[in-house]
Formats: sequence, C-alpha cells, structure tokens
Amino acid sequence: MKKILISSTTFLNDTNDSWKNLKKKYKLNFSPFGKVFYLDKKYSTQINLVFLPDILEYFNNANTNSKEYKTKINSFVKLIKKLIKNKETNYIIGISDFLFDDTIMHLKKNISLDLKSYFLNELYNLSKNFKNLFIFDLDKIFLYTGLKNCFSYRNYYLMNCRLSSEGLNILSKQIDKILININSTTKKVLILDCDNTIWGGVIAEDGLSKIQIGQDGVGKAFKDFQKVIKLIKNRGILIALASKNEKKDVLNVVKKHRSMILRDEDITSYKVNWDDKSKNIYDLSQELMLGLDSFVFWDDNPIEREKVRKKLPSVDVIEPDEDVSEWPKQLSEYLGFLKHSNLKEDIKKTEQYKQRDNFLEKKKLFDDEIKYLKSINVRINIEKLNESNIDRAVQLTNKTNQFNLTTKRYTHSDIINLSKNGDVFLVKLKDIYGDHGIISLMIVKKFNDLAYIDTFLLSCRILGRYVENYLLNFLKKYSIKKKLNGVLIQFIKTNKNTPGLNFLNSIKTLKKLSKKEILNDKKGIINFNKSSFFILKNQSKIIYSEIYD
Repeated sequence: MKKILISSTTFLNDTNDSWKNLKKKYKLNFSPFGKVFYLDKKYSTQINLVFLPDILEYFNNANTNSKEYKTKINSFVKLIKKLIKNKETNYIIGISDFLFDDTIMHLKKNISLDLKSYFLNELYNLSKNFKNLFIFDLDKIFLYTGLKNCFSYRNYYLMNCRLSSEGLNILSKQIDKILININSTTKKVLILDCDNTIWGGVIAEDGLSKIQIGQDGVGKAFKDFQKVIKLIKNRGILIALASKNEKKDVLNVVKKHRSMILRDEDITSYKVNWDDKSKNIYDLSQELMLGLDSFVFWDDNPIEREKVRKKLPSVDVIEPDEDVSEWPKQLSEYLGFLKHSNLKEDIKKTEQYKQRDNFLEKKKLFDDEIKYLKSINVRINIEKLNESNIDRAVQLTNKTNQFNLTTKRYTHSDIINLSKNGDVFLVKLKDIYGDHGIISLMIVKKFNDLAYIDTFLLSCRILGRYVENYLLNFLKKYSIKKKLNGVLIQFIKTNKNTPGLNFLNSIKTLKKLSKKEILNDKKGIINFNKSSFFILKNQSKIIYSEIYD
C-alpha cells in the first residue's frame, strides 16, 4: 500500500468520513496542522494544500503592497524547488484564494487573485522541468458545487478548518483522481464507432449532407466531442475507427465534411468493415503490437459494448452518458487519458505509426528484404543519458512492454543512479519514412568480467528493420572496448514480452546459462527471480547486424 502524506495550511479534519475511501486505498497520513512544504522520503507522494489567506494573514496590515506579498510567495517557491529535486517523491500542490470576507483579512480581492495567478504561474514554470510536480486549482473544483457550500465559517472558527464537510468530500475525491492518474498506466489507443458516435445519424442512410455534426443542438455536441478527441490525439493517444460500414462512406465524411474536426491525418487505423468489432480490436492490437489493456472502446450501441466486454475483458469499454451533450465532458474527464506532460515523441505518435504502416506496406513489395532495408537509408544514432533525453528514458521503461527483456520500471532518480554505476544509452532512428525519435534504451553494468544488460528495450513500431540485431552487436563492441569477456543478457518473462524472447532465440550464437553458472554475485547486482540468462561472447557473430555497418 502506497504511503501518502497530506499537508495543509488549514486543518483538514482527518477523522471526517470524507477521507474513508482514500484511507482504504492508501496508507494516508496528515502532517501537523499548518506544516507544509517539507521533505519526508518515506512517502511516495506528498500533497500540499495552500489556502492563500492562511499564509497572507502574516501581513496583517492594510498598507502591505502586492510586491511584499509576492516576496512571501517567492520564498515558498524556492522551498518547493528544493523539495522536488528529490525525484523519488511525487508532489501535488493545490491552491485556493477564497476569502470569507476581505475586510477580516485586510486584503483586497484583486490582490489575492493577482497573487494566486502569480503563485500558479511560478509553479507551472517549475513543472516544465520537474515531472514529479503536479498542480491544481482548488477553487475550480469547488466552483461546481459553489464556493460558499465548500467553505465553512463554523469549521474555521471552531477548529481552523476552512472547508465544510462538502468541501472536504470534493477535495478527497479530487486527490483520489490525481493519485489514480499518477499511479496508473496511461491508455494508448481510443477506438471509436462512427454512426451516432462521432457524428449523429447513419451515413449509409442519411448521406453526407444530413448527418448531424457542427450545426446547433446535438450536431454541435458531436463536434465538441470530436474536439476533445483531437486534444487527446495531440497528447499522444492513437485514434482508430471501428465501424460496421462501407469504408468509402466513412472516408468521404472524414475527408469532405466541412464540420469534421477529426481528419485522415488524425486517425491511425480504419477498421471499417462488417467483421465483429472484438475481432477488429484484437487484430489492431496485433498490428500495433500493443496489449489489449492499452485500448479504450467508445460505441453508442450497448450490444457492441457488451460483446467487447465479454470477448476482450482487458479492453476498457466506456459506458457513454445517455445525453450526447455530456460526452465532451465525460471523455475529457476520463482518467486513462489524463496526462500532466507530453514529450515530443508523444505528439508525433500518430504520424510515427502511419510511417510504420508505410514501411510495412512497401516491404511487402520487395522479394529481397535486406536490399529493401538498405534502400530506406536507416540512420541510427546512439547517445548517452543527458538532461534532454532523461524524461524519454523514464517514459520508455514505464511504457514499453512487448520488446522489453526485463520490464524494469524506473523513476528519474533510478535512471540517474544507474548512470552513475554504469552506462545508459538511448537510440535515435531516422529513415526515408521520417524521424522516429528515441526508440530504444539500453542500460549496461559491469558484472564480474561481463557487460551485464540491465535493460534492453525497443519501441515495437520500428520492429522489422533488425535494429535490435545492430544494437546487440553494439553491446558486443562495448564489451570489447571495456576489455570485458562478453555480454550477459537477462530475460524476465511477462505475459507481454514474447517478442523480446523470440529475438533472443533467433540469435544462435547466444548461449543460455544456468543460474549456478552466475551465482557468484557478491554485490547483489542481479535479481535472479523468474529470470533466464544468456551470454554473448566477444567472438560471436550477430545475424543482420551488418545491414547498418
């Protein structure tokens, strides 16, 4: 059970029933009242709640100006910056500026609003460089219910708790959402029906001019729904269409309807046919080499939803609200797609998968596979870990499942420590189909007289080029350069990483080792649990590696 610490400038009445659900899911502790922004490494997440009136009432003088208030805020920002350098802990900061009565606090409301904007802006700037910092505006979540219902005079004067029971309940639920977002795996693919899902009506019956999208009323709701889908796509989520329709009819809408927000370049795959949708989703998972638990399915038809639930239980099937006008909000609040930051690789995701499709289609036209691979001008660049690529290194260890020999998950702090005790390499790839970005990560340590491969992973969208063979040959050359006697490769089986095992089995010069042969691990470098080990001698040849030499 993860340990969570909640600190606040106001008392949070931790015995209130509002906290019960969170206490069931986490080992939840509350810091002493008023104690915020301090480091305690035993907690995986620290939540800091700032009610600006609490920290500004130190300036109990009507003549205090905005500059002096900002000086106080700056001192907190400096303290926060110190804390978040400990990247093993996630920091969540919520801010409220709601005042019961401006005259009591001797503050003008416009000053308070100015300070809140200033504080939030400073924190957002910090979050660009620190991926373990998450920020939210407390007042925005309270506005749905009403600020006066969420704050309580009585609680404030009786026990220094600014929030009512209603406010505590809303706060607890919001914290739960953020924690789910931080701790859960992000979904990667959104599969959508077409008729009565991304537009109103049935294209085969109504025709291009009569489907509902973009007009007033329900047509506007469908258009706004597409706007949310587009935002999700821009975060790096792949969009696919699964519809029982004629493909030419669907393409006609996507390409020609003036009110369509989603266009052909936004859609990774069209599964538009008369096959069962569960079959189409399964086929798509095989094509993209992504696990079914990465998929989300949205369809207006309850029968189609139930079929997918029964046949593909790993797929997250959304139950749409009966009112289409609620769909934009429902999708925007879906936790599986919420991400606090995006890397440039995420933004290019749809384009990169389209590049992959082009690569595979053209490959089918060549009888000589090697000749084809040499013709596409593959350029591989291997670089060491640095400030510009560490975020991508962490992302790869936490998102790559199929071609990942050990599936070890690492934080920023883990990666930095590994780079101090070994070498961390990232691999960039370009070819005639485009710039594929950073597609591989290798972490190498010294183990006795061998180069031990702690992590070897590869993005599945570039498989088929034998880049993995080239990289294994690179590791062999690394062993020779370091005057070691070979490469020790660990494989930890999961229910997803069969492609990695298939690769190892394809290299005939790899020798499988028994645990007894490598048990002299005095430093405890290797975790032997559920592991297989292979050794590659320096004299070994790696098939297909010569393609890029």
